[in-house]
Amino acid sequence: MHLLSETTIATILTSLTPSQGQEFLRILIQSLSSLNINNAIYQPARTSIVTDQSTALFMPVSNTITTGIKIVHVPRTRPIAGVINLFDPENGHLLGILGAAEITAFRTALATMTLFVRATGDQTGIKRENIVVFGSGRQAEWHARLALLLSPPGSVQSITFVNRGRARLQTLEEEVFPVLRGEYPGVTMDTLSQETLSQDDYEARLKGLLGRSDVIFSCTPATEPNFPFAYLQQHPRRRFLGLIGSYKPQMQEIDTETLLCGGGKIYVDSKEACLEESGELIRAGVTEDQLVEIGEVYGGSSAVQIDANNNVVFKCVGMGLMDLVIAKQVLEVAIKQDQGMNVEGFA
Repeated sequence: MHLLSETTIATILTSLTPSQGQEFLRILIQSLSSLNINNAIYQPARTSIVTDQSTALFMPVSNTITTGIKIVHVPRTRPIAGVINLFDPENGHLLGILGAAEITAFRTALATMTLFVRATGDQTGIKRENIVVFGSGRQAEWHARLALLLSPPGSVQSITFVNRGRARLQTLEEEVFPVLRGEYPGVTMDTLSQETLSQDDYEARLKGLLGRSDVIFSCTPATEPNFPFAYLQQHPRRRFLGLIGSYKPQMQEIDTETLLCGGGKIYVDSKEACLEESGELIRAGVTEDQLVEIGEVYGGSSAVQIDANNNVVFKCVGMGLMDLVIAKQVLEVAIKQDQGMNVEGFA
């Protein structure tokens, strides 16, 4: 049995080469595609235990190759903590225990990349030059990291993080930007904080930033839209929008006009989950026939073609299968690199 801490997992993932990143992407695409053709994937409903002090969430999943359960503890006054347990489905042996936070952030961003790499680039008409990221946490950071890692050199020219507060943007500037600038010297990195500007100045800068954007990643638990659709209309062009921050019915990262700017078609990780949990879809009255799952995009001869005339909008609320396959791959990489701690005789 192998133990991987959050620090070790972060070291492994931030050190991935482009080819390793492509392998992680391939594994996730294959798993999401199997949802549409394979009945041997089991994702029971999430179970919760609520007390006065905290909420504990239990999320089991199996693809028959690996079985796992993600357990997340949400205290009322302390940071969220969680682990992913992986089991051998044949003998029940515990294969590994992994910290859940870094893997969750990574796999969510990687889910966005499954469509990003297919829908953007010179051959699609949607450029990758100017990327705007709403948010400043680990998921926002991983969207930027993976967009760079999985894109051809020179295709990304600028990345700007937008956040209401300044403190976490400053942390990005001090701890993350120097690393990324060293790896991608041709990419301009910047931040925009609502907290440090007047409302008029902030809106003016945001409007200009979005007008120049090719790609927008939204990674915030917002309860009202981060921007109006009019900010995109001022400079009409095809864009890619990835939305992963809102995961409850009362949350909303974008307005209905922006949500439907893909010709009424919305790409999702899971139709059922997004219709139940995505505030944007619920407010817009979106129906299942307007949704396309990632597995359908990669469906071989029956693959759904991406609309060549409209924006591409992707909504992800996450699912246990993502945690399972990415945690398993991280575990395999860690063992090959002799990372983490092995516990002998534990079954």
